[in-house]
Amino acid sequence: MLFVCCPNLILGQAWLLPVHQSPPDFKQAQNTFNAYWDNQAYQKHKGYKQFKRWEHFMCHRMDKHNQFKPTAAWQAIQHLHKQQTEITAKSGLPLANWTFGGPFSIPNAGTQAGGMGRANFITFHPNDPDQIYIGTPSGGLWYTTTENLDWQTDTDLLPVLGSSDLLIHPNNPDIMYLATGDGDGGHTYCNGVLKSVDGGQNWAITGLSPENGGPNYINKLAMNPENPNTLLAASGLAIYRSLNAGENWQQVSGTGWFKDMQYKIGDTSVIYATGYKLTGDYFAKFYRSTDGGRTWIQRGTGLPENIMGRLAIGLSPEDPNRIYLVATDFYTGTFHGFYRSDDGGSNFYLVSNTPDIITGQGYYNLAIAVAPNDPDEIYVAGISLFKSIDGGLNWTEQIGPRGNSNYMHVDIHELAFDPHNSNALYAATDGGVFKTIDGGNTWEDQSASLYITQYYDLAIAQDSSGFLIGGTQDNGLIIQNEGDWGNFLAMDVTNAAISRESHDSLFVVNQDGEVWKTTPYGFLRVLSNLDNGVWEQPAWRAPLVLHPQIDTTIYVGYQSIWRSQDRGKTWDNYSGLLSSEGPLLDMAFAPSDPDLVAYATNGLYMYYSHEGTNNWQQIEIDASQGYYNSIAVHDANPMQVWVCNSEGQVLESTDGGQSWIDISEGLPNIAANKIIYHSGIQAGLYVGMDVGIFYRDLASTEWLPFTQDLPNVIINDLVVNKKTNQLFAATFGRGIWQTPLVETQDSMATHPEDGLRIQLKVILEGAYLVNEDAMRTTLYENNLLPFQQTYTVAPYYYEGTEDISTLNNLAENIVDWILIELRDPIDPNILLEQQAALLLSDGTLMDANGQAGILLENLEVNESAHIVVRHRNHLDIISADPIVLDNDLFLDFSTDSNTTFGNSQKQINDIYTMYAGDINGDGVITVRDFNTYLSQASQINQYLEADCNLDRAVTVTDMNLYRPNTSKIGVAYIRL
Repeated sequence: MLFVCCPNLILGQAWLLPVHQSPPDFKQAQNTFNAYWDNQAYQKHKGYKQFKRWEHFMCHRMDKHNQFKPTAAWQAIQHLHKQQTEITAKSGLPLANWTFGGPFSIPNAGTQAGGMGRANFITFHPNDPDQIYIGTPSGGLWYTTTENLDWQTDTDLLPVLGSSDLLIHPNNPDIMYLATGDGDGGHTYCNGVLKSVDGGQNWAITGLSPENGGPNYINKLAMNPENPNTLLAASGLAIYRSLNAGENWQQVSGTGWFKDMQYKIGDTSVIYATGYKLTGDYFAKFYRSTDGGRTWIQRGTGLPENIMGRLAIGLSPEDPNRIYLVATDFYTGTFHGFYRSDDGGSNFYLVSNTPDIITGQGYYNLAIAVAPNDPDEIYVAGISLFKSIDGGLNWTEQIGPRGNSNYMHVDIHELAFDPHNSNALYAATDGGVFKTIDGGNTWEDQSASLYITQYYDLAIAQDSSGFLIGGTQDNGLIIQNEGDWGNFLAMDVTNAAISRESHDSLFVVNQDGEVWKTTPYGFLRVLSNLDNGVWEQPAWRAPLVLHPQIDTTIYVGYQSIWRSQDRGKTWDNYSGLLSSEGPLLDMAFAPSDPDLVAYATNGLYMYYSHEGTNNWQQIEIDASQGYYNSIAVHDANPMQVWVCNSEGQVLESTDGGQSWIDISEGLPNIAANKIIYHSGIQAGLYVGMDVGIFYRDLASTEWLPFTQDLPNVIINDLVVNKKTNQLFAATFGRGIWQTPLVETQDSMATHPEDGLRIQLKVILEGAYLVNEDAMRTTLYENNLLPFQQTYTVAPYYYEGTEDISTLNNLAENIVDWILIELRDPIDPNILLEQQAALLLSDGTLMDANGQAGILLENLEVNESAHIVVRHRNHLDIISADPIVLDNDLFLDFSTDSNTTFGNSQKQINDIYTMYAGDINGDGVITVRDFNTYLSQASQINQYLEADCNLDRAVTVTDMNLYRPNTSKIGVAYIRL
């Protein structure tokens, strides 16, 4: 892997030419960008942010040859369909039940309206005045068929959900053409021009596609209104023409980046276009064809020769020979000039060049619309929107501040007048779709059911409240609280975290790597890469992680990992400089030992610390196969770790990163963006990709699709709510989605979670095998598990009479039953709650329903209790101190970090075990236990007396509880 995703230098803006090449030259774009910004201070709206977004998207999807594959999404869909067909009849296929999780309404913060997500264009149905189409950069094509703006989409199953333009046949509206990709931002996949013959329900590739040598960007489409089979496409490579309704296309212009294109009103032989060459002088040009698009000539006497920027075309139905051009300067992103032609584009003159009606980034988003009944009424939009009523001589800004009646989300990508209502002007913005019917004095947000939010990250409160927060592109931090959706921080928020103690304590990172936290007065910035004498480069999505066990400790990754142990008040360098070649992209702390074992990656390399904060080392991992995007660590085994990369690979290590194996079988060859591990009866991995989510049981050898009812949209983040047993997905263009986890698909209805689930680990001395680092499963193997317990529980799949050997679904690594008690934090003699669980050979617990850990019904999050572990022939252990209960609690009694009262544990090498030998169950080990052992040692298989019901006495009751159908004589037996 030769490239570095995010270089060390302050990045810059001169990125347009290599970005727009087909395919884009990623390395050249980076070098040009860096050279432009080297030794320059960051300036807002000068392209820095737009390039960083594009760079972030591209570098996570570069293959081992440093190339971006625009057709990868389409190929991944074919893989998915084939895989689903092959395994439909396979038993045990994990079935998802994905449903949309929000935002359901336009986020707001009091009177301040937020935004639903970015829209690229607006297209109107030729015959139905109530039907409007909206295209989005990564959320599909949407339409509404009523005045109530009930938006719908039929494109969720397309392999590409980005769109830049739409044509509708004027005589047969069922025929439609869709330009795929994101012409303005460039951070999605493109499959050329698609065609539908059934009103947009189904789509097929036309002859213009990257698969057959076509361009990677389709920016604008045009249709001959007199002969709708003649189509034109302005692309990132050239202008193309089709004479047979899209079946075949021919390049009709020189090589270049063509952005805008329109037929002359009333004359289908004349078409106008704007663009610039990708070689030579690179300057923006105005082109005209007078033969229906067969040939193109540069025209426009009076236009400056050195406009290196973007030109947008405005036409007037009232005066077909009048052409407006709004020009922006690429290097500043600001207004260059407003030009007019009165002779069909042969000659232009400058109308005005002040005020700055673009206000920055005009190369990225630029729009113009001329009122259909007044050629002097013009609207031009970049970041803001300006209006002229005198042909462009004077301009007035139309957008007001948030909360006002004339508020409209900034960054406008298209303006379009409704052909059925000349007073209605629509705007496609970074926050959705807006409409005015009074000349721009007031605007109404039309986006309420337009579910197109582009999420980077998601955080879920680990309770039943439904509280969640997520960082989005262009629309800040969106918070869902009791059904209300709020929008905060006018920036790109790229990572977010929720304190386990309180929904009021939130932490977020923005696109500049700044850390913000909530206070009683709002959000406060607590760290940037310029604070504390730090000059380290953040990634576009700088990783942000809360300590798995200590809620006041937070980490953020730049080129080092920075730590705060007081909720952001003070910070220290936790790791030292890890990555001199670029910032960290992800980091993970082992849940079972976060202060000792941690991992990080900058995409090209992995780093680990197995001995605390000051001993970080680089992991040898094959960086030539792709760019590593995400890390996951096993809940209980800090040495078991997984990573996923841009080639769709997942690698696994069971020795802390010293060696790796490829476990990618079943995954498509497309970017894998997020991997998580979840424990449970079907402990396994979930990976979110650019197309689809896949699941792998740890006992399996292949990945299976977990995509039922999920749109084919980029998955940026996956989060599990352990309280509700749900998996949440943050998508880049279709909001938040949710489904029950694999392990709860069949059991949710019969075993709903309603309580607090905690995880424990405990080792029995007599059963522990040092050389195997596990416990014997002798009772299971000898068909002697005492399933009938006096505390009225029996394990899943067991009805009380079956032979253990017939229970195929029962875990084979069961050691025995064990009893967990929660006792009062002040007086440990007071019992608060008691639950039985199956003890597994690795020391972890499984409840009667087959789920990991135990479910507490009487205690809640943040309550404290002493935790007691009881077993029939071991001394009880109790936590030395009260434990704060939490859904994320993992208490490991096999380590000395959880010292217990008394001498009830014995150390074997580095493992702490429950002291064995209390054969008569009286709570102490005396000579009576020894004598019992001697007298009963001749029993078959050396099973000895045991207090099965834990009443501290060995009686016939224990024998009866051992197994209802046992043929053994006398008291119950247990191996010492």
